[in-house]
Amino acid sequence: ATFVGGLYEKVVSPTATEERHYIGGSVLVTITGRTASVAGTTKTRYLHKDHLGSITAITDEGGAEVEAFSFDPWGKRRAPTLASLIAKIGSP
Repeated sequence: ATFVGGLYEKVVSPTATEERHYIGGSVLVTITGRTASVAGTTKTRYLHKDHLGSITAITDEGGAEVEAFSFDPWGKRRAPTLASLIAKIGSP
């Protein structure tokens, strides 16, 4: 991994390269690029946090929600609702 001044990190593996951009010590954007032998695609993901710094949503480069998270008052992650699961996988 390459880490530059607390603002940028690059992690290279045999199948992908992930770049993480930090603001205020927290990851704000991750960009994952697959190697050409795998698919040759690049995905950009934006991390959205609540007032406590917990990630509550991940969106793609177009602003569409990729994943959402919810936490109880003690910080434990809540289970996804049936509606959100159906939205992700589709109804039978």
